[in-house]
Amino acid sequence: MIIPRKIHLLILVLITLSRFVAGQEVVHEKMFVHTDRNYYHTGEIIWFKIYNVDGAKFTPADISKIAYVEVIDSANKPVLQGKIALEGGRGNGSFTIPVNIPTGVYIFRGYTNWMKNFSSVYFFEKEIVVANAASGQRSFIFSGEKKPQKNSGSLVINAEPDSRQYGKRKRVSITINTNDANGKSLASDLSLSVYRLDSLVSQDPVDISSTLENASEPENPSDFPFPPEYKGHFVSGKMLDRNTRMASKFVNGYLTVMDDANSFYNARTDAKGNISFLVTKLNSADSIIVQTNSYYDREHQLEIESPFFNQYSPRKSSLFTATTGFPSTMLEQSINAQATAVYYEDKLNKFSFTRRDTTPFYYKEDMRYTLDDYTRFSKLEDVFREYVRPVDVSKRRGVFHLSVFNEVSRFIVDQEPLVLVDAVPVFDMNSLFAYDPLKVKTIDIVTSKYFKSGAVFPGIISLRTYKGRTDGLLIDPNANVLSYEIIQKHRDFYSPSYLRPGSGHLPDFRSLLYWNPSVKTDNSGKAAVEFYTSDLDGEFIIQLNGTSAGGETGSVSTSITVK
Repeated sequence: MIIPRKIHLLILVLITLSRFVAGQEVVHEKMFVHTDRNYYHTGEIIWFKIYNVDGAKFTPADISKIAYVEVIDSANKPVLQGKIALEGGRGNGSFTIPVNIPTGVYIFRGYTNWMKNFSSVYFFEKEIVVANAASGQRSFIFSGEKKPQKNSGSLVINAEPDSRQYGKRKRVSITINTNDANGKSLASDLSLSVYRLDSLVSQDPVDISSTLENASEPENPSDFPFPPEYKGHFVSGKMLDRNTRMASKFVNGYLTVMDDANSFYNARTDAKGNISFLVTKLNSADSIIVQTNSYYDREHQLEIESPFFNQYSPRKSSLFTATTGFPSTMLEQSINAQATAVYYEDKLNKFSFTRRDTTPFYYKEDMRYTLDDYTRFSKLEDVFREYVRPVDVSKRRGVFHLSVFNEVSRFIVDQEPLVLVDAVPVFDMNSLFAYDPLKVKTIDIVTSKYFKSGAVFPGIISLRTYKGRTDGLLIDPNANVLSYEIIQKHRDFYSPSYLRPGSGHLPDFRSLLYWNPSVKTDNSGKAAVEFYTSDLDGEFIIQLNGTSAGGETGSVSTSITVK
């Protein structure tokens, strides 16, 4: 008998949750998000780095594995949403701003599932401006207190460029040092942004030290409906009767995450019809399939809920004031943003390949059949009958049935095994046997009973196709195929090199010269970065935020001039 891993995960969740809320020692997370700047044009990219820390110590909080980030308009309507994978309390991502949203002051906010227990007032929030030149010359200008270019926080960060003035398309080298207040070197994790200042764009006043230190402590609620996502992401929803719309109690549901390494999950509804799948493989997915067992539970329908929080904190007085001044600056910014998007579209939308966890949930099959090693038949029924030894094929009243034979115990389980095609459960065996076997690459067989998330499967038959995506023919008509992002894909920041004289024939109107969400200083507190200036002149701000492993936080800003 295979010991179900999900039972262990459930026990760990319960133990961890009880530790979080035992007595008065409730762990509070606090979050800071460093955006590359606070002023954008439509079509540009917002780059950001997430710092999730223990609220009491400011040390990295390795509790939540997912951060939720949103850009919200003045009516509290999300215009951008993303789920970012966290590792050791750190993560980074990006948003492309839609070209059709209006000019305005938006709220960028971030939180975790655990933080939803303590009210949205304690989420990270900051204002950003989005300008849309197509909607007129109206924009916003920063009217808050100007932040001096100096160091702040218990982590002392020094950033020294190799010059204070540069020509166009010239290399900039910055030496970075991190120390504590006594001058002791500290290895630190930093994020770095270099962007252009002008009559509309000012230095971003939001820094990590003041944000975390000024954040108030939340009161503990009477209950905790949102568990910490410390092992993965909860895909939650409700199951209803298709006819009565009443809650479906204690019914099994199935989830398939569609990515390059399809994964299968199952769960069971509670007395109120609620269901939650714990997705432990945090891959970048574009869709999911949710369904019930159409053979037994055809009258039930699964509806997935948004994991984003629909409660919002009251709006504070804005740090930005509307203006119709500086029309030439507005026009210049818009042209520069559009030119950059056009000339560097492919480079700005390059995503890193992340290694996929392709291990199936049953980890190790008892038998695997690679069909190219055998005579290829034109019918899948012949494949199973001729050489898939542990599986018995029968047909009763015109309906195919499968059962698994355990050769160790010499026992046939006369119940339907779990049949998967590319991790999608198939309950109609007639549809399965109508499938083209030439599309099938391998067949895995698990002959023992398998216990998973409260369900007992009398054996597993898992087919994997060459394509890796199940054909629509095998997706149950009652299943819901939904667009759903498990985690955001990782976009690479593009920074051109002009090492060779005359290299680069395209115009370069980048106002954001450099973004690096992961500058690591070593044990001696040292790091160095390099980048190149663009064809734009003016003053450029260099801004860093970061923390040490011991919980020291700091920020620093300085500037360079390009002529």
